[in-house]
Amino acid sequence: MKTPESIIAKLAREYETFTRSEKKITDYILLHQVEAQYMTITELAEKCGVGEATLTRFCRTLGCHGFGGFKLALAKDNAPVLSSFAGDGIEVDASDTVDELCLKLYTANQEALTMTYHLINPALVVKAVDILEKARRVCCCGQGGSSIMAMEAWGRFITVTNKVQWIQDSHMQAMGASLLEKDDAILFFSFSGATKDLMDVARIAREREVRLILVTGSYTAPAAVYADVVLLCGAVEGPLQMGSVAAKVSQMFLIDVLHNEFCRRDPRQCAQNHEVTLDALSGKYL
Repeated sequence: MKTPESIIAKLAREYETFTRSEKKITDYILLHQVEAQYMTITELAEKCGVGEATLTRFCRTLGCHGFGGFKLALAKDNAPVLSSFAGDGIEVDASDTVDELCLKLYTANQEALTMTYHLINPALVVKAVDILEKARRVCCCGQGGSSIMAMEAWGRFITVTNKVQWIQDSHMQAMGASLLEKDDAILFFSFSGATKDLMDVARIAREREVRLILVTGSYTAPAAVYADVVLLCGAVEGPLQMGSVAAKVSQMFLIDVLHNEFCRRDPRQCAQNHEVTLDALSGKYL
């Protein structure tokens, strides 16, 4: 079976056929192969000195399914054999002992937490919780691994309030958002901030004047322009990781921050609701 041509080899082979803008993109990519796979489309377009639409068209010219497909192809070209990334360049491979494996994973998760802590803007946390507190309904959403984070947020908030719900299916998210009103809110989790389903919901939220809180990995994520509040999680995640634990740890930390700040606003009522939900579970234990 013929081995598929790598994206880097294709860029080099077809370089002379590219337009001036395409050559600018290729020049940057060839010099920054590893860095580029961690960038958003906005960041890479800015680095290359081209528009996002130009970059998207170029990715499709190369036979990729948009920018996400291009980053995946680039990541495959730069992936070490028989290894995986725990986060932020921390590489786990077959030669590691169990002790080394544990240390690397611990370090990756610890670094994700530390980075997230330093990225937290207290004013934005206050603004986000203001939105959650005043909202009549709050929809927690995400896709793939981020949907698990949305469910976790719902699971935390449901112990103290009944106005939060989790919507898993992307079609249901679009339908749910279309019937939200000005006094409702959406808490959306997306590390890339650049999925089609997220953009669909974000546009609907803008049209409905619904407040959107986005938990993502970059202020320059395409969906950030639609958000009322952007909260950054500090993990570094590549296209091949498909939802690293370090990224989830950083998002869990932000969920904890939002939940505790929400409870601080009305500690007596939250404590009462928490006790009621605990009582409801009392019969579930052996």
